Amino acid sequence: MLSFFKWKLKENIWLLVNQILWRSHSVYSSKKNRLFISLSQGSALGGPERFLRQLTDVLTEQKKIQIESQFPCKSSAALFFSVSPSPKIYKLCQRAGTRTVLRVDGFYVPQEREINHGRSLSSREKLINDRMRLDILRADHVIYQSWFSKVWADKILCPRVQDFSVIPNGVDTKYFFSTERLQKKEKPCIVMLGKHYHYQVKYALRVFKAIKISHDVKLKIIGPARDTDFSFQKVIHDELGISVNLGDVEIEGKVNYEDLPAKLRDADVFLQMKVGDWCPNAVIEGLACGLPIVSPAFGGTQELVGDAGIVISGPEWVVNDDMCEDMAKAIVVILDALPEYSQKARLRALEHFDRRSVAERYLKTMGC
Repeated sequence: MLSFFKWKLKENIWLLVNQILWRSHSVYSSKKNRLFISLSQGSALGGPERFLRQLTDVLTEQKKIQIESQFPCKSSAALFFSVSPSPKIYKLCQRAGTRTVLRVDGFYVPQEREINHGRSLSSREKLINDRMRLDILRADHVIYQSWFSKVWADKILCPRVQDFSVIPNGVDTKYFFSTERLQKKEKPCIVMLGKHYHYQVKYALRVFKAIKISHDVKLKIIGPARDTDFSFQKVIHDELGISVNLGDVEIEGKVNYEDLPAKLRDADVFLQMKVGDWCPNAVIEGLACGLPIVSPAFGGTQELVGDAGIVISGPEWVVNDDMCEDMAKAIVVILDALPEYSQKARLRALEHFDRRSVAERYLKTMGC
């Protein structure tokens, strides 16, 4: 409760400062080519910050746009990540002539929490959903990362029937690039990348175990655990025991962004175990590095994969053993035609997710 009051106090102070600024004449002097973004690099972890890094680099380098992080009324447009700093800012932006755009990200689905975590939404999660619902109604334009995200935001939050776009995340295809795979490796590598829940690691190990029956492969897990009550080593021991060579499972943990492209290029197939993701940056980065994707069909990942991988049908919000068997078979199919799949992955990233084309679409929605 105390954190809630601190949040509201900070929000009201921020809003008051912006109201004072709006009343001053200086607000109109420097709006051109200035964009407010409600998320600054270093203020968030994971997907949103990685996307922001791609977007702001292009905007500032190519378009000479100045990024503003405090005062939306000094900007020609304001881009809000997930939620606005305050619902009252929309009226102030309207008066100042600032176009407001909301990027929908990070809302919570009750069914997913109940199935995968055995609980209902927390008060904090409900609060974020409530705030986002207001923002969707008040923003001039709303951006969804996938059609999957749009459908579920309509169900859980509120429908948006006009003035919206579906724009996937982007990737620096010069930084994340592929190397030619002319021949099969003696021991191909399957990679998982992200922040991992216990169930995702458990089922990934079952996929790996099923593949090992016929193919000698390695599994590399990059990224930290989301749950604080499980260790990777314990899950590996519980799932694999002595049935396979435990040395073929490598736990990388957290990897610096600068080292990530090389880590991905060292792999052959990207295994995505998250069900119901909106638009995972990790998958797009994998595609850019020429990694075919194997993932559940339920979720926004399916929209990213296209013909650059294989998606596996299954229930909503959950992976089961039948899906693990099908994922293992899909990986074997890809390994047998790896050069072709790898080329398709790289081409798909270039054609659909290059950060420059994504930034152009954002600029268009913001009227810049």
